[in-house]
Amino acid sequence: MKHLSRLALFLLVSLGISGQAISSERGTTSADFLKIGLGAAAAGMGEACVARSGEANAVFYNPAGLAGVERTLITATHLNWIAETRYEALAYARPILGIGSIGTSLFLLHMPPIPAMDENGIPQGEVAAYDLGIQFSYARDLASWLGATGLAAGANLKILHRNLAGLQASGFAADLGAIYAVNDHLSLGLAGMNLGYLSSFDSEPEKLPVIIRTGACYSREFSAVHGLAISTDVVQPLDNSLRANFGLEYTFYRLVSLRIGYKWGYDSDGFQAGAGLRWGNLSLDYALKLMGVFGVTHFVSASAGFGASIKELQRDQAQRFLREAERLYSQSRYEKAMGAVERAVAIDPEDPTALQLKDKLRTVVEMLKMPAGQPEVTEEKKSEPLEGATPDELEEKGLEVSP
Repeated sequence: MKHLSRLALFLLVSLGISGQAISSERGTTSADFLKIGLGAAAAGMGEACVARSGEANAVFYNPAGLAGVERTLITATHLNWIAETRYEALAYARPILGIGSIGTSLFLLHMPPIPAMDENGIPQGEVAAYDLGIQFSYARDLASWLGATGLAAGANLKILHRNLAGLQASGFAADLGAIYAVNDHLSLGLAGMNLGYLSSFDSEPEKLPVIIRTGACYSREFSAVHGLAISTDVVQPLDNSLRANFGLEYTFYRLVSLRIGYKWGYDSDGFQAGAGLRWGNLSLDYALKLMGVFGVTHFVSASAGFGASIKELQRDQAQRFLREAERLYSQSRYEKAMGAVERAVAIDPEDPTALQLKDKLRTVVEMLKMPAGQPEVTEEKKSEPLEGATPDELEEKGLEVSP
């Protein structure tokens, strides 16, 4: 029932936001470079990624996806876009124990220099044109804050700059998103992108291309050999009609991934496909997109992971709490030891040593709090007080409490 209520609330928020976007004016936004999907792995799946997490490039579709990053990642992407333009992106993500995940990204759409002429057709050299964005991201699991197991939220802050033949425009934008893991296989995503302001090349400020995304992803490993992921996004741009993205990914031995996607409702986008190769903490991905009269565009991404994973760091922290609990226990400071072992169990609920010590400490603490004069189970336990007893003395009294 709890999962169903959260799911219903999630869908209601999704539909409500999308409905507001549908009623907005269309064809009135600029900075179209913010509509271009980034990341070869995402492109291979038709950019249906609002409910997927664990990659540095996830922030381009839903900032909450950063919460699933397992270790420090650096990802670079190159895209051959239309009309001889190129799109470059560099993304960095780092999980921090007890804080969440932080990230920063740089993305640049540029083209070769453009020949310039005056009103008489006389060459005046060349001019440059580019769109630049710098993005700062933060995401975290909300379980420790709200008790909402499986819910993660994130945000991006973007600084934007445009240059067209010496004319300048700048602005700021924010992205907000959430991902809810219904179970180990199904997740739901919701994101609002490009909420902000952009100055104009002339006098009037321009609207950014606000996009609302909501969708789902189902992933499963059927054995150590085969894995499958299916995802779909419903996309509502502020300046256009409702659209949908679909993606499928098959993974073989966690080394090779084959992907195919389709984008419905777009003017030129349609089928997309790609493949990926992963070896340890290194990965290389490629994708292509069929764009009708604009031909074929190509994506290439390379990613590298560094340092210990967040799970390894969590286990190390749990072991430190456990060692502290054992030290306090040996000093007969049982209540403080209980606090330390509870922190260890909260981090690693399946650690058998921590669970065993927690059970023994609970027995000791309950015995120490027993009212005076209450009958004991044995005469030996009744004859001597337990307050301040050492672990050896407690063990002699029949309490198996040694760590």
